[in-house]
Amino acid sequence: MQSSQYKLRAGVSIALAFITGAVLTKVVFDSPSEKISTTPKVHVKANHAQVFANIRKTLSGTSINKIALTPIEGIYEVDAGKNVFYVDKKVHYAFFGHLYDLVNNKDLTPAVTLKKASSSSANSPVIKWHDLPLDNAIITGNSKGIPIAVFVDPECPYCRKLESELLASNQFKVYQILLPLDSLHPSASQIANAIVCSADKNKAFTAWFEQGLVPHNNKDCSDVINANKAFAQANAINGTPVIIREDGAVTFGYRPVQQLLTWAQGGSDA
Repeated sequence: MQSSQYKLRAGVSIALAFITGAVLTKVVFDSPSEKISTTPKVHVKANHAQVFANIRKTLSGTSINKIALTPIEGIYEVDAGKNVFYVDKKVHYAFFGHLYDLVNNKDLTPAVTLKKASSSSANSPVIKWHDLPLDNAIITGNSKGIPIAVFVDPECPYCRKLESELLASNQFKVYQILLPLDSLHPSASQIANAIVCSADKNKAFTAWFEQGLVPHNNKDCSDVINANKAFAQANAINGTPVIIREDGAVTFGYRPVQQLLTWAQGGSDA
C-alpha cells in the first residue's frame, strides 16, 4: 500500500512538473464574483470529508490548497497551487485537463483557476493587444468589423463551434492565432502547419473549420506555430478558445456570438 501511494504521489509530482505555469495568473473582470462560474456548490457530508482526508494523506507530497466536489459523482477537484487536477474517490486515478459542462457549454476548469487569479489582478489587462503575435495571425471575417484575437486549436470542438458562428455573423475582424494543444489533439500541429503554410491562409483556415478540409503541402512552417506556442506558454494560456479584445480584456471558452458581441464592444463577460 505504501509503495502504491508513493507511486501515485510520484506520478502526480511528475504530471504537475509538466503543467507548471499552465494556469493563467492574471485576469481582468469588472466583477469577478458575478462573472465567473464555478462548479456547483454541494454541502460536504461525512463520507466526502473522509475522502478529502484520504486524498491529502495519499498525496501528502503535493501541496494542496483545497479539495472540492465536482458535478460528477466520485470525482474530486484538487487545487494544488497553480494547478487543478481531478482524482477518483479511492485516489487510484488522477487526470489533468479541462472539465466541461456540455449542457451549459461551460469549461469548469478555467472557471475555478481564474476565480483564484482574478482576486489579485482584477483591474489589470491580461494581455496587451500590441504584445500579441498578430504577425502570425490569420485574419478572417469583416475587415471593418470589431477586432478580436482568438487563440484556436484546429481540433478543439468548441473552437469549431465558435469559428462557425464568428464567420456567419460578419460582425468581427478576427485575428486567428493557431495554438495546437498537442497533449489533447496529437494531429493539431500538423493541421495548423498545413494551414499556415498555405498560399491562401484565410481560405485554408475557413476550409478546415467549415468543411474539415486539410490543405495538402509539404512545407514546414513550424517556426510560426512554435512562436505561437511560446507566446501562449509565456502568458500561461493552456486552453482554447481564448479571446482577447483591443483593451486587453480576455474571455475564456466558447461564448454565443451575441454575448461575445456585447463583450467585444466593452461589455462585461458572462
